[in-house]
Amino acid sequence: MDENKNISAKDRKILYISLSVLFAILLIGTVLIFANAFSMQKKVGNYTIQLEQYCVEYSEEYDYSDLYTAEYPRIETLDKDVDESLNALMYDTAMDRINYWHLEPDDSVRAFQEEYFSLFCSDVRCEVGYHNPYLMSIVFREIYTTDNPVSGAKYTERALNMDLLEGEVYELSDILYIDEDFVRLWITSYNEAHSDPFALNDETVATFLAWFQGKGEELSSFYEFRSYFYITEDKDFIIGISIDPNTAAANYDVYCLHNSAWNTKLTAQQLEPYQNMTTRFWGGYSLTEEAGEIIPCNNWKKNLWFGEGSSAWEYWEAHDYLQGDAFWDAFLHAASHS
Repeated sequence: MDENKNISAKDRKILYISLSVLFAILLIGTVLIFANAFSMQKKVGNYTIQLEQYCVEYSEEYDYSDLYTAEYPRIETLDKDVDESLNALMYDTAMDRINYWHLEPDDSVRAFQEEYFSLFCSDVRCEVGYHNPYLMSIVFREIYTTDNPVSGAKYTERALNMDLLEGEVYELSDILYIDEDFVRLWITSYNEAHSDPFALNDETVATFLAWFQGKGEELSSFYEFRSYFYITEDKDFIIGISIDPNTAAANYDVYCLHNSAWNTKLTAQQLEPYQNMTTRFWGGYSLTEEAGEIIPCNNWKKNLWFGEGSSAWEYWEAHDYLQGDAFWDAFLHAASHS
C-alpha cells in the first residue's frame, strides 16, 4: 500500500512539472502574440522613399579604368535615428560587390586585379517591391564584371526587408524555418519555372539546405552563399540564393557569363507551414494599409558600359549564361582546383 502511494506521488510530481512547463510555453506564446499585435498598432505615417544613384564615369584614380552606377533608396520618416541606420544599410547593400571588387579590395582582390583587370564595370538597379506602414522590401539587381567587360559579365541579386518602426532587418531564417521539406518545395517551384534544371534527390536537397543555411563549406573558399527574399507588389515572395564568386572562383570563370542568383516565386499560403510566427514580420506583412511615396531618381543616368546606346542588360538577355547543370559543372571545376 505504501509503495502504491509513493508511485502515485511521483506521478503527481511528473504531471505537475509537465503542466507547469506547458503553461509556461503557452504563456510565452500568448505574450509574444499580444506583443506583436500591440506593436502593430503603431505605424510609420506618410514617409518618402527617394531613389538616388551613385555614378562614376571613366577615371584615372585607379590603376585601371572604372565605370559603375548604383541605384539605391533613401527613406525619410519622423524617426531620424532609424532613417540614418536604414539609409546607411541600403547604400552599403547597393555597393556590396562594388566595394568588394573595386573600392575596398583586400589583398587577394588586389592580386587578382593586377593579373586580370583592365576595366571594372557595374550597374546596380534597385526596386522597392512592397511597402506599407510597417515594412519595406527592396531588391538590388546587378550586372558586373571582374575581368573581361563583355564576355566575363556576372549577374547577382540581394535584398533587404526592413521593419520601419524599429529599424530591424529580416533575413530569410528570421521569418521561415528552413528544413529539407522547405528546400524540396523551393526546388520543385524553381524546376517548374526553369524546365527542371535540378534533380530532386537527397543529394541536391542536402546541398541546397547547406547553402540556404550558409554552410557551403566545400566551396566557401570560392563562393559567398547568401539566401535572400523580397516581396512583390502582389505580396508574393521571391526567395533565392546568391552564390557570388570570390577571386578563387573568378579565376576559373574568366570569359564566361555567370549567373550568381537563383530564385523562385512562392505564395504566403505555400510558406505557411514554415512561418516563424514569433517575429514581428508576419504581423506587419498581414496588414493591407498602404503608406509611403516612392520618388524616382531625378538625375538618373544610363550606364554606358557598352558605349552610347548600348546596355549590359540587353546584352545579358541576348546571350547564354551559366545556369542549372552548367553551373554545377562550374562548381565541380572550381572544386577540383581547391
